[in-house]
Amino acid sequence: MTPKQRKFRADLIQIIHILKAEKGIDDEMYRAILFERYGVDSSTLLDIDELKDFAIILGYKGFETRKAKANREIESHIETTNRGTSTKTQIATILKMWRNSKVVRNKDIAGLLSYCNRILGYIPFSLGMMSKSDASKMINAIKNLK
Repeated sequence: MTPKQRKFRADLIQIIHILKAEKGIDDEMYRAILFERYGVDSSTLLDIDELKDFAIILGYKGFETRKAKANREIESHIETTNRGTSTKTQIATILKMWRNSKVVRNKDIAGLLSYCNRILGYIPFSLGMMSKSDASKMINAIKNLK
């Protein structure tokens, strides 16, 4: 194992113990989970892939890729897909264009909702609640930012 791998492994063990404390998991339960899942009673006996898997089981989200994070953000802004509301593609386009715009300074969702208020005259509860025509207006407005 290389020095970087050893450091990463030690960091993973530390993350697991922090998550264990945050979740309020006692030692007996912790060891039961380890034994049931991996056949060991200590996280020091796990390899890196097993440590990553165990950290995810305990709720760690640090391994999430940018694309997965972006997809999760898109899903969180789609409250409804009833007839007449914006589509997932429209929402994804709005978020992607907003993040990639060279003109926009505040690229988070709060900045986007503020811009929605400026363009549409209201702040949507979620991007999924906008009508298709409002979503199209937002796409065109972001496209025309200079």
